[in-house]
Amino acid sequence: MTYLCSSCKADVPISERINHVRSDWHIYNLKRVVSDLLPISEDMFVHKKQLIAAEAPVAIEKTYCNACKKSFANNKSFTAHLISKRHIHNSHLFKTKTAQTVISSTKPAGEICLTEPLPLGSCLFCDRYISLDYLPNESLDSVKQSDLAKRVLSHMFDAHKFSVPFPERLTDPAGLLIELGRIVGEERCCLACGRQFYGSCVEGSDNARISLSAVRSHMLDKPGHKQVWFGVEDPVQVALLVAEAEEESNDDCEINYPKAALAGGELFSQFYDQSVVVPSFILSDDEEVYEVRLPSGTVLGHRKMRTIYKQHLAATDKAKLSNRDNGQKSVCIRRPDFKALMQYRSNADSERYLNEQKKYWDLVTGVQGNFHNRLHLRRQY
Repeated sequence: MTYLCSSCKADVPISERINHVRSDWHIYNLKRVVSDLLPISEDMFVHKKQLIAAEAPVAIEKTYCNACKKSFANNKSFTAHLISKRHIHNSHLFKTKTAQTVISSTKPAGEICLTEPLPLGSCLFCDRYISLDYLPNESLDSVKQSDLAKRVLSHMFDAHKFSVPFPERLTDPAGLLIELGRIVGEERCCLACGRQFYGSCVEGSDNARISLSAVRSHMLDKPGHKQVWFGVEDPVQVALLVAEAEEESNDDCEINYPKAALAGGELFSQFYDQSVVVPSFILSDDEEVYEVRLPSGTVLGHRKMRTIYKQHLAATDKAKLSNRDNGQKSVCIRRPDFKALMQYRSNADSERYLNEQKKYWDLVTGVQGNFHNRLHLRRQY
């Protein structure tokens, strides 16, 4: 059996009735009937649909801009964005940055982060370079290098308030400046706290300039960092590390000092007069002894045993210790503007008597107030 569709004017089998009603051809004819137009056949509808599909423009699949890092909802907004001034500017920067990245990636790994020590004559805190002759400072003799180092040190003393321990005992100022230039220029390390600064490895040669300015700004801005660091707080650790480095190194080659002593007194003592250099620590052979004996006779305990050792006791004569139990009174010497932590017995008695009188006066005043003001406070029976 067939069914006659009033909208399409065509015979449709009853089994295909539901599919026909949901088809595009029936929906299109239904719209034509509503608009008072005659329906069309199925072959004409298919032909018309093919013509419309052929005339439609090809859709642009890409709607994301890599230069601006922005996505768009439709092709029209994406096309309008491509001709904007902002996109043209960002695309130019994106191409330049991509080219720099490709060039830097082709360089060997050793040339990416080039750091070299500061040459002799360079200031550790600014870009000033001092020279005596037209020749390079490295080709000068030892006397001229020493004079040049003294000029650089005087500049850092006056301009940057740089402090070096015992400058009058310094015998090799040029060697000291070369070592400090290596720490600042190559290690990018602060002379006081030992903090290191690193720049971005992508930028190539600009990395050296950025990290050097960072460590210089750190030393200039931080109070107390324009001085030489003498090592870590624990002298036992420094002495043990230096001793291990000396044992590992041969007699012919140069000693490779550990990182803990790179900026410490053990390394800088070679530039001072050896007759006034403090001798090394006297360490115990027993591994269970947590103490070190200094040449002065002072015994320093390890910080793990701080509850046992008293490391900061002042030196006391035996004569003063013998007079403690002989009945003599202790003498307290103080400045007139210093508020003493103890007072004489007469002053304490007078203050105690004043407090007692004050308490008695408060009690009498309170009783009198209760007697005169009782009628105002509560009813009397």
